[in-house]
Amino acid sequence: MRRTTLSEGGKALLRTVEEAHAKSLASEETFAKLLSQGKQEEAKTYLLAESQQNKTALGGALQKLITFQEEKVKGEIRDAEAASRTAKVWVLSATGFMVLLGGLLAYGITRSITRPLAVVVRAANQVAGGDLTVQIDVTSKDETGQLLDAIRQMVEQLHRIMHHLLVADIKPVYPKQSAYTAEMSARQQTLPANTTDLLQRIPLFTALDNTELASLATNMLPHMFTAAHVIVKQGESSTSMYIVAEGLLYVYIDRPESEDPLKVGQIIPGEFFGEMSLLTGAPRSATVKAATEALVYEITKDTIELVLDKRPEVAESLSQVIAQRHLRNAESMRNLPTEQQDVEMRNFAGQLLDKMHQFFKGFRRSVGV
Repeated sequence: MRRTTLSEGGKALLRTVEEAHAKSLASEETFAKLLSQGKQEEAKTYLLAESQQNKTALGGALQKLITFQEEKVKGEIRDAEAASRTAKVWVLSATGFMVLLGGLLAYGITRSITRPLAVVVRAANQVAGGDLTVQIDVTSKDETGQLLDAIRQMVEQLHRIMHHLLVADIKPVYPKQSAYTAEMSARQQTLPANTTDLLQRIPLFTALDNTELASLATNMLPHMFTAAHVIVKQGESSTSMYIVAEGLLYVYIDRPESEDPLKVGQIIPGEFFGEMSLLTGAPRSATVKAATEALVYEITKDTIELVLDKRPEVAESLSQVIAQRHLRNAESMRNLPTEQQDVEMRNFAGQLLDKMHQFFKGFRRSVGV
């Protein structure tokens, strides 16, 4: 963009846009930091005040830059037209060509500058208004394209932040007021009010009805883990799974050539892990450690067995969801035709269902195995 903004006024406006963008990114980082520290109310206040103000400032700065560029282009058009009129005296036959060339050049410059900047302003205004459904397509790698990509990343980050707030049962749109009849710790006051809602967002339990979800929610065990606490360790035996309600967890696997494990992923609020141990008794396939203070709910074998005993057909749905989850990330599946992937998924789900039959003895009798 600096190549088309040569004047000092244009450069000053561009610097204003860059500073506003930097402040907007900094406010997002501050918000994410507050959230990771468990300061939900402070994060909510910051999101509605400082972050909103920064995004509005960014939109205003971009609008001023667009207006400046449009005026600059109009000035160039006027200069081109004046030059063409002077040229008529000397080269009358070239007048039409010069006018046409000047018009095409002006149109190209206008479209190449104002159109992508207009997209940025529209996106910034939508985000400032609370609309995160805006779609931004980045088609160039110049300064304008980089600015578009930065706005796109900002929207994606806001999507992730709003997802974390939703899972943690934080609703920033409405002021939250709570009344208690007894003293409670700060952490107790931030626990999700409805664990059934949390379960409804877990793809693994889509086949469960409201009664079964309520039963599962009632029997879940809440755990508060401090940062660096090891929740599960690779290779250990266990028969439970976990659902993350708040905080961030890191996933590690052991390396034969090193004493230090390899970090391979992270688990955010609304995600789960340990389902193979819960349903088949398989040893833990990885080590999961709390990266921040985290609220995690545990579902034990006895709890899920209550559901399977009453409705054994739920096992088939569980096996299919887990098969899709595991095979979706398998390297060997990526180059297979769709039909072959479906066959592999069905085979994996069938094998998993057999293991579940063996693991849940009462469940086996319920389905007549």
